[in-house]
Amino acid sequence: MLADTRSPLEYSGQKRLAERGGHTPGAVNFDGINAMDPQNNLRLKPADVLGQQLAGLGITQNKEAIVYCQTHHR
Repeated sequence: MLADTRSPLEYSGQKRLAERGGHTPGAVNFDGINAMDPQNNLRLKPADVLGQQLAGLGITQNKEAIVYCQTHHR
């Protein structure tokens, strides 16, 4: 399973920061900012909360996931 952690606009190709826009076919979009907790100095959300968010996209612990963004910072 592929998980694209860029913004929805980058994922859809509406915002291009590289030569080619859009996402890898078959990838799901999980904006990396959604993993951060604004109430806790932008630290990662608790594991159970993240697990629920990811499971909603089909990313579960029994599947291998390849996560990408563009700059390896998200």
